[in-house]
Amino acid sequence: MKKTLVGLAAAAAMCSASAASVTLYGIIDTGFAYNSYNDDNYSTLTDNADNSFGMMSGQSSGSRFGLKGVEELGNGLTVGFILENGFNSDTGAMGDDRLFNRESSIYIEGGFGKFGMGRLSTLANDSGTTGLGGYFSSFGTGWGDVGVQSYMQAYRPTRMDNMVYYKTPNFAGAEVWVLYGMGNEEDKTYENESSRDRYYAAAVTYNNGGLSLYGAVDVLNKASFGDNNSFDTEDDQITITAAVNYDCGFAKSYLGVHWFDNAKAVGSSSFGGDWGRMGNFKDSNDKYVNRGFGDANGWSVMLGVDIPVGNGKVKTTLGYLDASSDNKGTTVTSDVDQDLKRFMVGAGYEYYLSKRTTVYMGAGYLQDSIDTSKGNSYDPSWVQVNCGLKHKF
Repeated sequence: MKKTLVGLAAAAAMCSASAASVTLYGIIDTGFAYNSYNDDNYSTLTDNADNSFGMMSGQSSGSRFGLKGVEELGNGLTVGFILENGFNSDTGAMGDDRLFNRESSIYIEGGFGKFGMGRLSTLANDSGTTGLGGYFSSFGTGWGDVGVQSYMQAYRPTRMDNMVYYKTPNFAGAEVWVLYGMGNEEDKTYENESSRDRYYAAAVTYNNGGLSLYGAVDVLNKASFGDNNSFDTEDDQITITAAVNYDCGFAKSYLGVHWFDNAKAVGSSSFGGDWGRMGNFKDSNDKYVNRGFGDANGWSVMLGVDIPVGNGKVKTTLGYLDASSDNKGTTVTSDVDQDLKRFMVGAGYEYYLSKRTTVYMGAGYLQDSIDTSKGNSYDPSWVQVNCGLKHKF
């Protein structure tokens, strides 16, 4: 790995010297976070510390470095590539064992639109070529666990191997995106088979002046694991997301609504891993875990606003989610059929030291109300306060 990184740096230096069309870029984001929660004896939270404080990487924006290259082919055609790696700036460790885990893609663009393929973001993400989720919330999928929109949405893979996408030309501010993911490669098996989660999605965006509109449909063709499992493999997971943003100059407002059916999981968190998740999902080793209850259905809504203050910006958000999950498993060891109601509020401020450097701070609160078919009720709650320094290069 060390030799690979040295070679990458040398290649970047040579490319920069000989061709202005290749760019080395990145973000370093390091800070601190304090977490405190009351698990209320909810089983998926009881193994974690009630309070924690530590240094964190990538809270406002994931720490990364990458290479972008573009070549003009003539006749209005352009070919390009993006190679992007995520890393932990507090330890220097790679994000995972992939060199380019955030994106590895090649594309061709012209009057017909844009076509690309490789490892790419799904629509639920808000970064990368195909990550369009930033319309949904003022905090997007960043800011640690403060107001993050992932709490308010059904599970979708953040990124996927073997992805293909097409974007239409811009028509009076509108663009149409179509994506297909053949599934991540695991255990030396092949993509695009029934043992892989396959991903289909389409989105429409519209941007004109201060008005932005977003609508998307994501379908997850869930992997099959045989008859003796707690997954509803007959029904695809479907999510529908719509959002509107309006920037009137003195403030930018956000409104997003999200509906999901047969979802493998709902909600996510970088703290605790299993926080508030419903349904069946993968653990940290990318292996499926049987939680004893099955696919989730529900909806959510988020409101937010950005307000310029001084040489920075105040960010606020409110979110509400209502979901239910029914048992479909054969090995039930815990409370099964569950109803979840979730309330979330977050606020933050980012101060611009320069065009490239930002200081940020934020605080968020989340409250769950969970009722189970065994008559048990839980009301876990969670608080995070964070701050950090972010530099773009």
